[in-house]
Amino acid sequence: MSQSSNLRSVWEEEGAGTSSSTSNRMRRFWPYSTQTDYSEGNLMTMKIRRLLFAIIAILAITLLVLLVVAVYYALTHSTSTSTSTTISSVTVVGTTRLTTSGTIACVFSNVSLLLSITSSPPTIFTAFSYLYNATSTTTTLRFTSATDNPTKDWFIDNVSVVDVASSGTNLLVNGDFESGASVGWQLHSCSGSCNGSIITSTMCMGGSGNCYNNPCQPISNLQLIDQSFNTNIGTTYNVTFYILKSGSGVGPGISMYANIF
Repeated sequence: MSQSSNLRSVWEEEGAGTSSSTSNRMRRFWPYSTQTDYSEGNLMTMKIRRLLFAIIAILAITLLVLLVVAVYYALTHSTSTSTSTTISSVTVVGTTRLTTSGTIACVFSNVSLLLSITSSPPTIFTAFSYLYNATSTTTTLRFTSATDNPTKDWFIDNVSVVDVASSGTNLLVNGDFESGASVGWQLHSCSGSCNGSIITSTMCMGGSGNCYNNPCQPISNLQLIDQSFNTNIGTTYNVTFYILKSGSGVGPGISMYANIF
């Protein structure tokens, strides 16, 4: 045999050995490779590899499902905890005062009106902010609300009145309602069948704590909540509060007024 033939034969044998080695490594990695060695030890190794492969596949699928659920939950529940800020800068100068003595009339008033919502109410907690120039040494902030829709309640939270030139101290007592129902606020109902109240609920801002709630129907059953506080004549105050109308959809018969006088 010639020298060239010997070299070619050696190269083919080495190439075949390399191919066989690569193939063996691939079969050892892939748990479902065909095996010609059916010894007890080799069969056990194959079973262990297949079991590990199945466990890894199940874990990967589980993680994928959890990721999909988390994304879906975040997209569909984001509005329940979000807080939108809609700032309205309006200067209100009180001229005609509503009385806080005697019987309170069960009507919506346009006197010293800060806010009037009769359509398109905020379905997430929305901030409203106004400037008020005091005309008396005693001022009252009042909210009047009504609804004709069961399960579509009004909520009020985090109410503050602050002198714009001061350090920012809230003039209201229990403005965030966290001190309970009997502190600071006066509640009035136009019917004994249902009363607005200060409650502890996951519907309050941040998903916990206290806030004011009016669940009462019909729209003729107005619910009022107010508080009087000391002011300086001629001083400008920043009045801020958060309002939410719960329930899906709006429906007819909804009203929320805020007056300062």
